[in-house]
Amino acid sequence: MKKNEKLLDTIGKIDESLIPDLAPRKKHSKVILLSSIAVVCAAALLLLTLFPPKILQNLRGKNSQTESLAAAKLLASPNYPKMAAYPDESKYSDWDLFQKVDKAWRDSRSALQDQPTGYQTGYNTFFSESIRTLADPKSSENFVFSPISLYLALSMTAEVTDGQSRQQILDALHQSDIETLRANAKALFEANYIDDGVGKCLLANSLWTNSKCAYNQKTMDRLADTYYASAFTGDPTSPQYTSLFRSWINNQTDGLLSEYVDQIELDPQTILALASTVNYSGKWADPFDETSTKPSTFHAPNADITCDFLKRSMETTFFRGENFDSVCLNMTENGYMRLILPNEGTTAADLLSDEECMNYLLNKNIVPNKFMTVNLSLPKFDVSSSLKLKEGIEKLGVTDIFDDSRSNFTPLGDDLSGLYVSQAEQDVRVMIDEEGCKAAAVTVMGVCGSALPPDDKIDLTFDRPFLFEIVSSTGTPLFIGIVNTPEA
Repeated sequence: MKKNEKLLDTIGKIDESLIPDLAPRKKHSKVILLSSIAVVCAAALLLLTLFPPKILQNLRGKNSQTESLAAAKLLASPNYPKMAAYPDESKYSDWDLFQKVDKAWRDSRSALQDQPTGYQTGYNTFFSESIRTLADPKSSENFVFSPISLYLALSMTAEVTDGQSRQQILDALHQSDIETLRANAKALFEANYIDDGVGKCLLANSLWTNSKCAYNQKTMDRLADTYYASAFTGDPTSPQYTSLFRSWINNQTDGLLSEYVDQIELDPQTILALASTVNYSGKWADPFDETSTKPSTFHAPNADITCDFLKRSMETTFFRGENFDSVCLNMTENGYMRLILPNEGTTAADLLSDEECMNYLLNKNIVPNKFMTVNLSLPKFDVSSSLKLKEGIEKLGVTDIFDDSRSNFTPLGDDLSGLYVSQAEQDVRVMIDEEGCKAAAVTVMGVCGSALPPDDKIDLTFDRPFLFEIVSSTGTPLFIGIVNTPEA
């Protein structure tokens, strides 16, 4: 028996005789919890001490289809994408061997990123509509959002719904039918999944079901195969089951959302809890010099504050729109962060309704950027958001899943009726420092331009509220945010 399995046996296995068929229930006692969580986190994993590290890996569903935990049984487990490790050239004395290993790495990346043309089209439209719906233009709080996490969470919700409930989700995600959604969601997941030792963009999904209910195994298997979702079952009244749910989320997000996660309680009446996480980190291709970091003034909406500013003079692309200036900071083999500074008299929130800026975020109508010297001054920041999504999702046209008299969750189980989504929220965190970016928010690109400065040098100081976006290697917007107060 493998070491993992021995450890699991010592923790204990669930008694399958304790999983009876679904008993008759009142409508109000049947709820579905939809939780979409995204985070960009540190390169060093912060593993929980509740279980040994290898068991935490098993919670992700990578290794076994049949392993059970003390308070949960695994119903379905995905096979996550495989990637070759990034080769460190300095460790190879044999050039031919290095080239061989380097080719294997590049081929493994290309195999995942080479997806059918057009798989991002619906996602990009969903991004622009959701960001405008969820961002409050009057708020002086920081705002960070991961559209890819919400997109995948809603995609899985479409998989467990039918009829008008499913159609509303398909319309909101701009997908013609469920087969198209399956193909595009799988392509989006695979194209943006990175786990090669140099870049990190780990996407993960899971479902936590009630062991007193009978679930359609075909649906569980579909979620594992198409959406890379692990499915567990257990007793939501059990503190151990809740603890495992928290552990799974903390493990996926490297503990950066633990303050929120520690408050999660599975309702005793929960029929399904669904979680979608994004775990991204990247190092600047050209790090900032710590000795250049200096305190300076940031003009926050409510009061001026003093915070540390990263400073660097760099040769980079610069874009000037009618109402904003922007530069990009490249990551090492993991996309880039785009920084967008509104003109004086324009707010960061205003730019989300600015057609030119949205096209820029979505990489539409691109005009060549100007390559020039930028003297950049950027505050270090650590910003987060806790978003209640129900009202925004309803504004996108998805309403039936929140109403037990109209919702249709028949693919989840033949005997399940009167279910509804009782909760939909997202918690996100983004951090930057001299070394790189650790974040959870969405970023998108689109470009449209007006006149560029005549000189080849410009001072660009982000000393007032600004937009940022994090874009994957495939050009997919992963995170977007408004920094009103750096809070580093």
